[in-house]
Amino acid sequence: MDNERQQRYFDLGQNYFWLRGKYDFVRQYLVWYASLPEGARLLDLGCGPGNMFATLSEFGTVYGTDLSLEALRFGRSRGLRRLFIADPTAFPLGSPTFDLVVMIDVLEHISDDDAALRELYRILKPGAVAVITVPAFQFLWGAHDVIYGHFRRYTRPELVRQLDASGFEVITSTYFEMLFVLPMLAFRRLRSLFKATRGNDDFVPVPPAVNAILRRVIRWEAHLVRRWKPPFGVSLIAVVRKRPSDSA
Repeated sequence: MDNERQQRYFDLGQNYFWLRGKYDFVRQYLVWYASLPEGARLLDLGCGPGNMFATLSEFGTVYGTDLSLEALRFGRSRGLRRLFIADPTAFPLGSPTFDLVVMIDVLEHISDDDAALRELYRILKPGAVAVITVPAFQFLWGAHDVIYGHFRRYTRPELVRQLDASGFEVITSTYFEMLFVLPMLAFRRLRSLFKATRGNDDFVPVPPAVNAILRRVIRWEAHLVRRWKPPFGVSLIAVVRKRPSDSA
């Protein structure tokens, strides 16, 4: 059952518009904002079954960490290496190690997110970049958040304040997936109304043609929100830098 669950999530990450589109979106931000040295070391923090490894490998040597042994075992079964288990609030690393860290929808799973951000800051090399995505707006809270163990959803001002307090220089931050706000709100309210939430996440099947269109919409949105910061969206992205003078 555990392997089946990991296989499902891996397959969703490879093909389903919501996840694959977000990975495309993040890749575009890496192209724009991650100027990496030769032999860069990258960390996929909260790597799950390893959907982002192939993409991140374009930019350097990729390491992956997760609290789920099931996910790490599944990743290893697919031939992934440099995987390790770690508490995101207490990494087993004695010094700054990584030139880039990617956290895709991870922070909301951590009860002490401030501690996780401080630890993220510590393991980055001076001047290194992190790319973080989180779900936005508590009014969009639904059964999906409960099923996946979320503690909260964020607003942009809240996230920026936390990043500032952790020592980061915020390069850019914005909401995205803005076209999905009303559909998600309606979908979650209807599911709650009809009690159709128990054990079911939001990854409902969609026709292949629609799936392809929605993936392109999310990917295209990266170019839009880079120039215009919308006041709302289902998700948030922040690109941050550890201050070059800070070796802590």
